[in-house]
Amino acid sequence: MKKLIPLLLALTLLLSLGGAALADDDEGQSHKYTKGDNKTLDQKITTTIPEGKIKWHLEIPADVTITKGGYDEGREDVKEVKIVIDEGELNEKQQIEAYLQYTGIMYLENKAEKYKFQLSVKTPENDGTWDGYATLETGKDHNVGIKTKDKEQYDAPDAWIKTDDWIDMPQGNYTGTITYSSKLVDKG
Repeated sequence: MKKLIPLLLALTLLLSLGGAALADDDEGQSHKYTKGDNKTLDQKITTTIPEGKIKWHLEIPADVTITKGGYDEGREDVKEVKIVIDEGELNEKQQIEAYLQYTGIMYLENKAEKYKFQLSVKTPENDGTWDGYATLETGKDHNVGIKTKDKEQYDAPDAWIKTDDWIDMPQGNYTGTITYSSKLVDKG
């Protein structure tokens, strides 16, 4: 019996080393058949959908000074706002829209005097020519930019003061504001 014990120990050691060698061959598998009837085994299927958040900002134009003039003389291009994506990307059904809104009031430095200014855009004729200008309504959002996955389009209005209003304005510096905003729109 004493001779049999070392032989059994040696055989146990050999079998355990053989099992370790077999385990190395199966290294690429995520599941191992270790218990049960070994006839069924579940595999989990997973996926991760990224957060999909889009971050953007608007690059707004520099301040504008209206030169004294009339309806056609004193027009100043407000310049185009630009939509810049900082993080993420738009899909085919999404677009970012930029808007401007204005009160149409310019205040003298001491705010005691106020006068109107207007923003307007060129209006096209059916044949593609331009027939004049349409004044943008105050207090309302006006779309001035759209960015999609594949293209961008921007429309900047002109700022101006009516000829009759120039005559009544006392000397001094006047200031008015244009407010820009934007939103993500899902067309899906």
